[in-house]
Amino acid sequence: MIREIMRNTFEHTGELKPHIWVGAQRHISEGNIEVALIDSYEGIRQVLTAKKEFRKIVRNDKDALKLAIKPGISGNATEFDKDKWDNSGYGLYVTSKLLSILGTFNLISGNCWLECKESNIISHNDIDFQGTGVVLYIDLNKVPKINANIIEQIVKAGEQEAKNDPFAIMSASKASKLVEF
Repeated sequence: MIREIMRNTFEHTGELKPHIWVGAQRHISEGNIEVALIDSYEGIRQVLTAKKEFRKIVRNDKDALKLAIKPGISGNATEFDKDKWDNSGYGLYVTSKLLSILGTFNLISGNCWLECKESNIISHNDIDFQGTGVVLYIDLNKVPKINANIIEQIVKAGEQEAKNDPFAIMSASKASKLVEF
């Protein structure tokens, strides 16, 4: 998950040396860890609306964040060779779904913050953030229950959902399917 989020910064900023801030801490009494990855670049709405097909459906930061966690959606991906490590627009989708099982996934950009937990998405419009932030809360007691089959199921469901979206890439890249334990 962390690899995918860090890759997004490099792929979407166009910078050779983007600034990424990473922080983590373990909450022993609560049995979880918190990981935050933040960059100070354009933000998700700006990246998505660089593609003309997204300009009509992304009216604000909330629209952009909700679109960004859909399968096959990317600001710079095109159809690709699925045996390579290309961007396919599945990284945030897989991460948000996996974190909905493990704990909480937060995506922050512009004036919106999405919180995904237990398959629920809650949006907050009370923030002002330049760039993109991802905050993961992982329940350590749930980690042993995760395996490659869960990732495969998430990817398969995403690829099925992408078939109904004219803007989505239909299959996930090799990187989106990889999980290491």
